[in-house]
Amino acid sequence: MNRRWVLIGLFVLQGLCALFFVSEVVLTVVGARTVPISWHLRELMELGAVIGLLLGGVLGAVALNQAVRARRHAEGSLRGVQLAFRDHMEAKFVQWGSLRPSVMWRFILSKACRFRTFRGCAIRQRGR
Repeated sequence: MNRRWVLIGLFVLQGLCALFFVSEVVLTVVGARTVPISWHLRELMELGAVIGLLLGGVLGAVALNQAVRARRHAEGSLRGVQLAFRDHMEAKFVQWGSLRPSVMWRFILSKACRFRTFRGCAIRQRGR
């Protein structure tokens, strides 16, 4: 949850910095600014906006890198679970040995139907 707020703050910071550049152009074109600001103050504001945009870009790259790493970790964990499930099912097939494949699949589907939790969801058996 903490990362979420950091990313939201990052997007807000970048939006404010980009808004500064856009507002300067719009105010100049429309002629809404009546009193010009000093060049020193304007350069400090632009420098702050540029630093904010650069900081946002760097932190965005860091957040992307963390997300990619987390996805790779999740995929690796899923691969491990898939392998464990396959090994378990192979052991069960060896244990059942003399059963026909259709009987084994019917048994597996009956077990899967017990674990379903969504109403209206059905596990159908394919005809063989």
